[in-house]
Amino acid sequence: MPTNDDFPAIFEKLKIILKKHEKTCVVEKDTESDYYLNTKKLNQKKKPIFFAATSINKISVSFYLMPVYCYP
Repeated sequence: MPTNDDFPAIFEKLKIILKKHEKTCVVEKDTESDYYLNTKKLNQKKKPIFFAATSINKISVSFYLMPVYCYP
């Protein structure tokens, strides 16, 4: 099981995976602890649709991939 010392490396690897999609998405947030991508497509309220994100904190590294929830 990864330890807290492994979290920065895991976060960076996930961020690299998401960066491959920057051409077809819009970067909403890119900080030391968060990286969020939205699609270029807008929803009914004219807001971008969330695509994926990764974030890091003291106790975990999170990875969110919206297509998994939309098309299980």
